Amino acid sequence: MAVRICEHCGESNKEHQRLCLACGHSLKDVPLVGTPDSEKYEALDRNARERRLCSNCSEELEEGALKCKYCGAPVVKASSPTYVPMAEDTTLLWPKVLVVAATVIIPLVGLIVGGIRAFSQDKDEQLTGGVLVAVGLVMLGIHYFLKSMLGY
Repeated sequence: MAVRICEHCGESNKEHQRLCLACGHSLKDVPLVGTPDSEKYEALDRNARERRLCSNCSEELEEGALKCKYCGAPVVKASSPTYVPMAEDTTLLWPKVLVVAATVIIPLVGLIVGGIRAFSQDKDEQLTGGVLVAVGLVMLGIHYFLKSMLGY
């Protein structure tokens, strides 16, 4: 992170500042200290991959530095990647169980009960049975649609 250091009060200001934030003095002719942001994000060459950069301001760190000389952030040493075994993900199992219960088990029970009631002598039970059979068939259709869309 490049800064402009005020010649009047010595305060560090961001590179785009034109007036000092502390005293209001003009920073028009004050040179930048550090690497401007526009230069930081250019394509990395082979040597840039070997350089260590500050995790806070992305300035290049000096060899053996314990803190960044530009922002003062402590240098965090990169640790070697360690293998952590992935835990089995069971958080996504319960929605599938609910979908199966709602679109397979409940409609099958509805089809069985509705089929029995549809052949009853009472007209109200026949109507109820027909509705249960129709709802069961619709729910099974939804199940197969979701199965083809979600692929479970």
